[in-house]
Amino acid sequence: MQTGLNHPTGVGCVAPGSRVRCVSRCAPLFSILIGVAIGAALTSRCLGQTPPLPDPLSPRVLVVYTANDPGSTQVANYYAIERAVPPTNLCPLTLPDPRSDWLVYADYLNGVKAPLKDCLSAAGAQNILYIVFAWIGPSRVQAPDGSFYALDSLIADVWDQYTPDDFNADLGDPQPYYADAQSQGNVYQAYQSFAAYRDQPGALTVYSVWRLDGSTPDVAQGLVDKAIVASGQGFSGNAWIDRRYGPLDDFPDASYGEGDWDLHRAAQFLSEAGYSAIEDDNPEEFGTPPAPLTCPDALFYSGWYSYGTYNDVFSWNTGAIGFHLDSLSVAWSAGAIERGITVTAGAVSEPFLEGLPRPDGLFRNLLEGANVGDAFLRNTRWLKWMIVNFGDPLYRPFPNGAPGFNPPPPVDSFALSAREVPGGNPVTGTIRLAAPAPDGGATFTLATNTPFIVDVPNTVTVPAGAIEAEFTISPSTVEEYSEVIIYAIGPVMLANTIAVGPTAGPSNERPGHFSSMHPVDRHRSDLPADAGSGVLLRRTTTPTDPSLVGVATTTSDFPSPLKSATATLAVGSPTGNPSPDWNVPSPLPGNTTTSAAFPPATTRSGLPSSLTAPAAIDRAPASRKVIAP
Repeated sequence: MQTGLNHPTGVGCVAPGSRVRCVSRCAPLFSILIGVAIGAALTSRCLGQTPPLPDPLSPRVLVVYTANDPGSTQVANYYAIERAVPPTNLCPLTLPDPRSDWLVYADYLNGVKAPLKDCLSAAGAQNILYIVFAWIGPSRVQAPDGSFYALDSLIADVWDQYTPDDFNADLGDPQPYYADAQSQGNVYQAYQSFAAYRDQPGALTVYSVWRLDGSTPDVAQGLVDKAIVASGQGFSGNAWIDRRYGPLDDFPDASYGEGDWDLHRAAQFLSEAGYSAIEDDNPEEFGTPPAPLTCPDALFYSGWYSYGTYNDVFSWNTGAIGFHLDSLSVAWSAGAIERGITVTAGAVSEPFLEGLPRPDGLFRNLLEGANVGDAFLRNTRWLKWMIVNFGDPLYRPFPNGAPGFNPPPPVDSFALSAREVPGGNPVTGTIRLAAPAPDGGATFTLATNTPFIVDVPNTVTVPAGAIEAEFTISPSTVEEYSEVIIYAIGPVMLANTIAVGPTAGPSNERPGHFSSMHPVDRHRSDLPADAGSGVLLRRTTTPTDPSLVGVATTTSDFPSPLKSATATLAVGSPTGNPSPDWNVPSPLPGNTTTSAAFPPATTRSGLPSSLTAPAAIDRAPASRKVIAP
């Protein structure tokens, strides 16, 4: 794909199909940052170039740049002009080392958080919805305990309203704009724009935070060019969805199954919108047989799993949106940006599977007409955590919604009032039909794959003319965590998964979580010699001996063919602070080159040749899904 960002003529072009949009390279000459009005700048653009129409949400964007970095200043100028962002919405920072990829905590507080809050106050904290970092070097902040968090995710809750702590180590409730989904049950919340959420009474003042990044300022500006070209242009391409666990007929939507079910629904939605959706369920990643060896005309992508690398098998069409599910997926995102993707997101450190953007709801929201700023935030569970978004948040690939998705038609679904419960706690199941039940009603036979753990009625009937019926699900008291599929077989076949754990004792565990991870149980442990990179890993922290300062013992479950192992994790404390060196992904976007950072797809160091889903895993209680070695 030709971006033209390095054309010596001073004008770059991107060409989606037969349409061509030339983008001025003279934009950096207009010094918004010293007070020149954007309106004047737009009238003085290169001859022959038509200014883009401003997005109605442009006044609700804050552009943040490092004043002591010319490249950052250039990209901020460029974006503000291209998107008609008011000059008052430009926010300068001064950092000790503007091209460093991380900040110590004190530099974050004094050099980013405090001045950015001043900028928000000046621009109107309630007015701003989206914050755009313009080619800013740091993407991570080191907490006092040695852990790393995504700078962008910290700023999303810069007013500390979602959580008063600077770092969301305890992973409590989801952030307020998050829309949970039950993928196997086909249960999705109605889309609400971020502006509509923020403008309602009592809404928390959180932000959708993005960055324009790449190996050079021109690459970062290319993200803007491609987004503007692709918006509403009727682009075309394929959807590439890379699952790994085979057929899902009897596969639970729990643990790692959640990832595959999300991906499966994403492929379904994109196919229903008219795109060619290639859904591969082999354990091998795209580029490795028997999975497809190349992914041409890629417009949408999500999949897993390789750790901290970019598999260079995609040909990205203008406007492409894609992201990888792995524990250091920021490295995949960096490679995709260099190869021409328009929007992506990645984790800067272990996010747990639940902490990654969910592809099904994300692509569904885009098809419903959301811009990417809304779609990614609405489908990312936690703030002050690990995710960095790359691209232009105002990019809206389907301004009027894709065919069949504005609004989406009613569907048959099976909802659970709770999907993770301690044993002995009843749950309500709801069968909902796409159309009213016929005369005589619609009767469903209910069954589970483990009736001795979860009891359900023999049948449930949706009355004639009605669209839904409820029934009670009764989990037994259990000693070990179990995942149970509940089937509803009638005019259509529906299913959903409930996770049942041991009854919580007198402790301060949060509802819905049977045991919490240690807040810094994210540091790399010593793995078995045959684990290699890219192995999916689950951990559960067990109580520690108070005399063992800074040490916690965990049990780790490795899906077949690997075996369980016990690991020792360093836990941050004044007397036992682990070195973060293992966890410093280097290089990162903005200070790297493609050849150094992004190994070819054939580089699969230590990855087992076959990593299939076992028929049954003796899962530890309520461990979060750690997805990196």
